[in-house]
Amino acid sequence: MNELLNRKIDHIVYAVVDLEETMDVFEKATGIRPVFGGYHTHQGTKNAIVNLGEAAYLEFLAKDDTNLAIPPPRWMGIDLIQRPQMTRWSLKSADLTKDSAILKKYNAELGEIQAVSYTHLTLPTKRIV
Repeated sequence: MNELLNRKIDHIVYAVVDLEETMDVFEKATGIRPVFGGYHTHQGTKNAIVNLGEAAYLEFLAKDDTNLAIPPPRWMGIDLIQRPQMTRWSLKSADLTKDSAILKKYNAELGEIQAVSYTHLTLPTKRIV
């Protein structure tokens, strides 16, 4: 696991019950308004993001009650949470295969490589671990 200590965080996912309320509370506490990121139509979720600097961000994730095509349980167990909680984090990596193998040695459930697209944010498509 020490091999990953120099990796930077890409993003942190913080699951919330009510996205709009969370955006208001975060703004009141910090003076920074999260930016609505959009909808994950194939997951039944929506998000808002906060830039953390160095191309890292905090993602607030909530269920999209308007999307009736995705039945519960939805992505990341978003239907099951009763209070805000961190559910995921993603590392920046120059070698995803290698870093994935390191994570899997630590915990077999970690290290799944996924392709992600930020078309709603006009960011490039990338792969994360």
